[in-house]
Amino acid sequence: MQLRLEGKWALAEWPHLNVTPYPNAMEAFVAVLTELGPLPKDALFVKVGERYPVTLWRLHQCLLDDRVGITEDGLIELVARGATPIEESEPARPATMAVDPAGNVFGVRLTVDKDILRGSGVVVSSWLTWRLGMRQAPMVRTFSIAGQSAPIVIKRATSAAQISSLRVLVKEHGMVGGCEFVLFLRTDDSTARIEHACTQHVCPAVSGPARTEVGPPGGSAADPSL
Repeated sequence: MQLRLEGKWALAEWPHLNVTPYPNAMEAFVAVLTELGPLPKDALFVKVGERYPVTLWRLHQCLLDDRVGITEDGLIELVARGATPIEESEPARPATMAVDPAGNVFGVRLTVDKDILRGSGVVVSSWLTWRLGMRQAPMVRTFSIAGQSAPIVIKRATSAAQISSLRVLVKEHGMVGGCEFVLFLRTDDSTARIEHACTQHVCPAVSGPARTEVGPPGGSAADPSL
């Protein structure tokens, strides 16, 4: 059965099924701090785990929540009670992402998959959100698309970074499952565009030997470094 609102699944006889009142790990995290006050990180993780068993990886993610911070003596405490928010350290840059030297234009190479085709958000490396200044959670930034009413949405949650609203764009560019494209984000004017990036003769959207140039008419080729 589905155990939590986070979408986790477990056996119905899981011992904590009927005794865990928290909808997700973050709420358990905040509840422990609210009740017990500032705690060393390890002690906090133990207390949260007693109420809401999750992985150590998930507990570290909870530290990025904008309700949680650190005191001058290194204890974890609520920001509402004076703690300083904890910012994420810079993740390693993945090979599928690049930025120009001025830090103004970002490129993200993606493959059209089932998540994109059904309109779901796509999980990406948090390097992107870190470089966009989104170093806590939750944070959201939007990038407008010429001719589109719905913008590209970049989200930083405690669990992951995510890009939404790509389905309409990839379909307008004639892409199908398996096609590759590059999403370009400009930070100076918060605009975005995409370019079809399949190689000349290998494109799932093309059937038969004859084909036209991939990518929008008059558009430049996607950056080969992506």
